[in-house]
Amino acid sequence: MKKLLYTMIAMSLMTFAITSCDNGNADFDVVDVAPVISIADPGNVIQGAAVNIEVSFTDGSENLSQSTLASASYDLVTGGNSVASGTFTVSGRTATGTVTIAGGLAAGDYTLSVTATDSNGNADTESFDFSVTSDFSVGIIGSATPTGWDSDTDLNFVTGTQYEITIALTAGEAKFRSNDDWGQNWGDGAFPTGTGTQDGANIPIATAGTYLVTFDTATGAYSFTAQ
Repeated sequence: MKKLLYTMIAMSLMTFAITSCDNGNADFDVVDVAPVISIADPGNVIQGAAVNIEVSFTDGSENLSQSTLASASYDLVTGGNSVASGTFTVSGRTATGTVTIAGGLAAGDYTLSVTATDSNGNADTESFDFSVTSDFSVGIIGSATPTGWDSDTDLNFVTGTQYEITIALTAGEAKFRSNDDWGQNWGDGAFPTGTGTQDGANIPIATAGTYLVTFDTATGAYSFTAQ
């Protein structure tokens, strides 16, 4: 009988607590949590193409007065090295932002980490892994190169349409071509700088040495800088 009486009293007190709130709503303690971060899948990312990754942030509750977004940042890493980082502009309960790499990325595996902090100091980090693929290569070939006219030595992707390599050359000739094939090749009779054109002349390498070689597939511009 006493147990039943205690139960009835407890239920009465709970009903009173709920119905006596000034705003007519139940007054519950709410645990303030860190912002929720959502990173959109960028899909098939190709080397050299512009990268845009959408990120969204949510903090607090729509119906309760809690913290708001205060700051957010990102870091893009490959092979243990950071290749891009920055901040987002955030405020209120929800916000969106975009990680943009206008010059594209080299082929490889990447991790994008996004951190958000709210006005109460709660913070969280979300990470997303993606890969960049490439079906396009740029090589240098010719009697001045280590493998002669037999095969290409591939240049390294830099950004957008720019490639480069540091390479030891002998006196001789060279040309640039794509995908180890003569279907697309660039040459010109000028050295150490020039503008290569399709099926242009062989580039004369007058002096043997180690060179930083740069090439732009969009313009055909090239340079050989002695190191």
